[in-house]
Amino acid sequence: MHERPCVPSKVESVDDSAAPFSKPISLCRYQDLAEAENRLREQQAQERNSREERSSQITSVSQQLGASEVDTDNSRGRFLNRTIEKEIQRYDCEGIDGSSITVVECQYFLEQDQDGSLRTYPGARRFALANGSAVRRIDGKTFELVDTGELIAVRACNI
Repeated sequence: MHERPCVPSKVESVDDSAAPFSKPISLCRYQDLAEAENRLREQQAQERNSREERSSQITSVSQQLGASEVDTDNSRGRFLNRTIEKEIQRYDCEGIDGSSITVVECQYFLEQDQDGSLRTYPGARRFALANGSAVRRIDGKTFELVDTGELIAVRACNI
């Protein structure tokens, strides 16, 4: 940026008794303020574009990872919240008739990114069959199929 000479404009004198805190301001000060405002607007636009870029990158990565929902910047600042469900464990179980049944344990995680600092908070866990049917855990070795009420037991090698 080039330096331009500051040539004060002609300013009428101010009566100091009427306004003791008033001082004449030259035209170049107004031009400097205008330039500073323009620089600030450009900087804010660059930051906004950077946030939008980062938000789109996070959205694409979370879609690849299978995130269930992504919220981009909210009105309170540079926040990103997303809820992800991860598979924690699989249990090989046996039904009453001797059939093999797989129970999947999943857990929800809340990930928050504020100004580049990522925090992960574990949430609720749920159990389901491999086909998605709901399962209730009775104890460490027993599950109940919610739809039918059938009890299934974890095979000894999983305990």
